[in-house]
Amino acid sequence: MATIIEKLNDISKALEAGIAVGAPGTLTQGAALQREDLSPVMNIVTFQEKHLKLSKLIPVEKATSTMVQYDRMLDYGIFGGSATLEVSAGQENTGSYVRAFVPMAFYADRRVVSFAAQAIQTFDGKKNLERESTNAALKIAADVEFDLFRGKTDFSNAGVFDGNPGSIPLVMPGLLGIDPQVRQSDNLQSTQDLMFAEYGSSASVVISVGGTLAQTNIEDAALRSANNFGEADHLYMSTDALASYNKLVYSGVRYVFSGPGSEIKNTGASLGMQWTSNGPVELESSNFLRAKTQPPVKVSSLAPGAPTFLGGPAAGTTAFLSGQVYTYYVSASNEAGESSKSANAAITLTANAQQVSLTVTAGSGTTRWYNVYRSAASSVLATSNQSMKFIGRVTAATGTTTFLDLGNKTPGGSTGFVLDKRGMEVHELMSFSSVDLAQVDTSHRKLFYRHLCLAVKMPRFNVLFDGLS
Repeated sequence: MATIIEKLNDISKALEAGIAVGAPGTLTQGAALQREDLSPVMNIVTFQEKHLKLSKLIPVEKATSTMVQYDRMLDYGIFGGSATLEVSAGQENTGSYVRAFVPMAFYADRRVVSFAAQAIQTFDGKKNLERESTNAALKIAADVEFDLFRGKTDFSNAGVFDGNPGSIPLVMPGLLGIDPQVRQSDNLQSTQDLMFAEYGSSASVVISVGGTLAQTNIEDAALRSANNFGEADHLYMSTDALASYNKLVYSGVRYVFSGPGSEIKNTGASLGMQWTSNGPVELESSNFLRAKTQPPVKVSSLAPGAPTFLGGPAAGTTAFLSGQVYTYYVSASNEAGESSKSANAAITLTANAQQVSLTVTAGSGTTRWYNVYRSAASSVLATSNQSMKFIGRVTAATGTTTFLDLGNKTPGGSTGFVLDKRGMEVHELMSFSSVDLAQVDTSHRKLFYRHLCLAVKMPRFNVLFDGLS
């Protein structure tokens, strides 16, 4: 019978923090027993519900069809001309109206949990099917949040990123986001105020920042919105862009002292609002606006294979200079995901103002569009993949596809959204729901889905900042 001392020695050994270098039976000194961490806490390293912001602010209306339609008034008649001579009956007038529509977008996510996984006692007491249901809800919510901002954006129209519907793949699923709907409004008369077009309301609502956001940019955005009779009062931007903007006030920081003496208790700044001639604009960051820098780490098995490409300089009108070297790579995408990257290729400009033309050839599988990554200007080939960042995408054509780089996209640049949320509505055909799928083995199979679309009825109330660093 073991003595108390022997029992204490056994307990001490069991609690040792040792690392076994072989099977316990092969160790001459025995092996420490390893304790399992039974902490009932899931340590989450990705986004959480609190990071979903825009989807909580846009009102949700019930939809009854797969095509949401609405009317937009452009004017009350021809501006001016109602002043007449004494005997005149005046001009005949009528308002201008258009009928607009947005198609429904469909989101779905499938989860499989084995009978055994459902039956075991989990560390926190939460059943695995319930956990996967929560995961599916957050996964779809994140996809919707991203697409509300950026759905179907960044497509090149002969080198210009203007949201042209013809540049977007017809079969591309998902929401048409705020970004392309606002960009399209620069070229769609059916979105513009026709009464004050001659007085500045036709000015672009896309402002190129070209680096760090400045206070004057926000004032200009508020002015563009006001000139379209909007009241844009909320600026969403990436976490990096807001941090860079916050540094602008460091030179004017005020130190807060705790009392007598010289000990500084607080410094720095936290900018949450800027006043403009059109009222205050609130500033808020969003992780869903961070710049794209590389292809995804996890590649779907249904994504296409990596493409190949050739490139070279061509005549154009750009800010590129002779002797500059730009390194590119390309990936392919479809509705299932993005491929791994192609090989890198460096292109040297041989004259000032040239553009760069890439000719892309598809790899295996079905390709719907290509994503293009580029380095900053250099004099040598960029060898680190971290130096090449996303600049845009182009719809895949039959055969080879051409992507033109006019130098109007900053590698790894992001977009800021100065929003007037009046007139923005999410129309929901099906709220987040689930259905059990057919049982084909010893597992539970569930499909989770949500059907909705975004209508930006007054797109020119809003302004975009391009090229934020």
